[in-house]
Amino acid sequence: MVSFNDIVYANPTTVVDVHNMGKTMMNHANKSLGKLHRGSPEDVRFREKFGAGPSTVLDAWRRLNNFELVPEGGMFYHLLWALMFMKTYSKEKDLCGNAGGKGGAVDPKIFRKWIWLFIKALGLLEFEVVSPLASVDCCIIGLTLVAVLVGSAQQQIQERQWK
Repeated sequence: MVSFNDIVYANPTTVVDVHNMGKTMMNHANKSLGKLHRGSPEDVRFREKFGAGPSTVLDAWRRLNNFELVPEGGMFYHLLWALMFMKTYSKEKDLCGNAGGKGGAVDPKIFRKWIWLFIKALGLLEFEVVSPLASVDCCIIGLTLVAVLVGSAQQQIQERQWK
């Protein structure tokens, strides 16, 4: 059975490592690994729990390591806890139970400590993963859309006044 203390889960190197750690939290650790292609049942189950696919989670972990943003003492499974929290936003007792897998519930204080440290660390990756040009483009598109909607609303108001 997979253990949170296994060295591979301290620093996963493959998508399969990431997926196996996720399976442990989903209480599927003893089940055989199905196909991992995008849209497969295994992939969908992982995305439903953590909000991203195993390759994206592995990329986030690598970036956190490369920029030395992993909180001191932080482990890969703490990142999964944070992602699970942000995706499901369930009750704390449910999240703590899921975070522990078959090993039992995680202490709520420990859970809160690590999820917030990793959420802040992920936030610091913003400028690495979000292009400033994309933000400008989104603003321009958003403002254009607002202008079109306002113009359309004004036109409808004028048409109603003439009737």
